[in-house]
Amino acid sequence: MYYDALVTGAGPGGCMAARSLRGAGFKVALVEKERLPREKPCGGFVSPQAAALIEEAFGPIPPSCLAQPHTVVGARLLCEGGGDYELPFPEPGFSVVRSRLDAHLAASCGADVLDGCEVVDLD
Repeated sequence: MYYDALVTGAGPGGCMAARSLRGAGFKVALVEKERLPREKPCGGFVSPQAAALIEEAFGPIPPSCLAQPHTVVGARLLCEGGGDYELPFPEPGFSVVRSRLDAHLAASCGADVLDGCEVVDLD
């Protein structure tokens, strides 16, 4: 199969790259090593800046992708051996379930999604 562009990784960055390339008229394959939806070892925080970019490209983040609580206004770090730090964010961000968000973005990016595939060589 022939593609003009191959994007590896179906996270928000990969899905946005694939959508941008499709919007420019390229035939795009979005390759994800794991089967979607897949779990990600992350906190699921989407910064206000990232949320704005996602919503500009894909529309509002669906409620089914949001975790509880929906908005995040800061973080609290508890350090081993002592130390308790409050880190307020300048603007609220979103708390998401990454497996759902990534699957939604991949399905909405317009590329051929090849999940469960690993890129081992390009020709």
